[in-house]
Amino acid sequence: MKYILALTIALAFSSTVAIPAAHAQSAESQEPIEPTSAQLELNNQGVQAIREKDFEKAVRLFRSSTDLGALNITYVNMGRAYQYMGDCENAESSYEKALKAQPVKAPSVAEIEAAITRYRTELEASCASASEATDPNGSEQEGAGKGDENIKSVKPIPQPPEKSAAPYIWMGGGAAAIAAGIVFDTVPGYATNKQTDAEDFIGPSLYVLGGAAVVYGIYTLMQ
Repeated sequence: MKYILALTIALAFSSTVAIPAAHAQSAESQEPIEPTSAQLELNNQGVQAIREKDFEKAVRLFRSSTDLGALNITYVNMGRAYQYMGDCENAESSYEKALKAQPVKAPSVAEIEAAITRYRTELEASCASASEATDPNGSEQEGAGKGDENIKSVKPIPQPPEKSAAPYIWMGGGAAAIAAGIVFDTVPGYATNKQTDAEDFIGPSLYVLGGAAVVYGIYTLMQ
């Protein structure tokens, strides 16, 4: 994959890269893993910070996640935060690290690489626009801000959400309610008093509520 800016070619091989070139492995040669719950939480908090346009907070959260273990998706999202900030060098450096870092199972390595290709193209365009909008004396010229517009089109890649236990709780509770209804229907005396009272509605009510809970649990599990 080609480098976008001449400046970032030197940066990509500098001592700031998390995995030294002599020991670097491509993501494709590493076995994908599931991130830990702590890594996942920090990554998703960073994505939320990007959505709230608090990019410095996002970078801090992504760095905290990489302190627990370097994952490709975290570096991609870190690069996105730097890209929003207009920090072209650190954005490119983060994308380069993402290509060498431990891959996650989802998104796949191919999806990560395709995303980085798009982001680098946008990074090149936005950084070039910013450079052209400023003269050698540092004054802004007409057309400044176009790079920001390009950067804002970039969206973070959140981690897949953790599976919730709620569907199983609904189904378990529903099954328990149905079982309780069966118990009420089989308790001697309830059906022999030949009178309609509140106890006659307990069993059917438990069937209805239990069945609804089971159906809702199945529905949420399939979402």
